[in-house]
Amino acid sequence: MDEFAKVASLDDLRPGRILGVKVGDEEIALYNVDGRIYATRDVCTHQYFPLSKGELRGRVVTCALHQWRYDVTTGANVERPEIHVRRYEVRVDGRDVFVGLVPLPPPDPPKPVSREDA
Repeated sequence: MDEFAKVASLDDLRPGRILGVKVGDEEIALYNVDGRIYATRDVCTHQYFPLSKGELRGRVVTCALHQWRYDVTTGANVERPEIHVRRYEVRVDGRDVFVGLVPLPPPDPPKPVSREDA
């Protein structure tokens, strides 16, 4: 059985907004992308600044410290997709937002570019 924790209400997380929450010992950022909720670890992999203090545009969050950008749907860094933030499964029940306690597996690494692709 998957374990989930209630972390927020949809009333706290309007479309285009970010909300930082704590689940156990983990800081998690919730993102509302056009009504769909995503969750990542609330830390930029560059210098560990909270992503919840950044800006969400579409599905990309930009870290406020040095402007590193991540796709919140995959956790991948936009410029360097081999770098990613930890993601969590999200479930919405009514107005309640729940986050999985076990991180999702990392995204597949990007395919190497071959000379035929150029």
